[in-house]
Amino acid sequence: MTGGASRKMEILFELLLMNIEKFDIDALKKDIATCQQQIEEGADWDKKNKLKIFEGVYCMLIQDFKKAADLFVSSIATFTCTELLDYKQFIFYTVVMALVTQDRKTLKKQIIHSSDVLSVIRDIPNLKKYVESFYNCEYRMFFEAFAEILETLS
Repeated sequence: MTGGASRKMEILFELLLMNIEKFDIDALKKDIATCQQQIEEGADWDKKNKLKIFEGVYCMLIQDFKKAADLFVSSIATFTCTELLDYKQFIFYTVVMALVTQDRKTLKKQIIHSSDVLSVIRDIPNLKKYVESFYNCEYRMFFEAFAEILETLS
């Protein structure tokens, strides 16, 4: 753990990956707090953005979906954490978290009309139909899309 804040954070990110694999929530919480201290000491923007994704995954694991959605939505344009999630997975989790926690204005601006989301959402089966039917209050189509998504996941 010698060197600058960025190097220390790279090591901590590897520890976070291992803790996520083991579902070690206590160690995740501790290591995220350590990363946040390193950011205060002067890490670059890339490390800050990666930490948002790791913290978002941690929040999903502890079922703090609102915070996870906020972190993910704020990271859509600057996503670089491919060692944890690929971009399609990230967009999937972002959309699902946003649907259950964000207001309609945020959904429309940050998800439905986001060029970054639109570039990927068509590649994820039924996700576009899912989010648009929810936003347009077409609940029959929403639940059909939900069933189709569950079917593709299993």
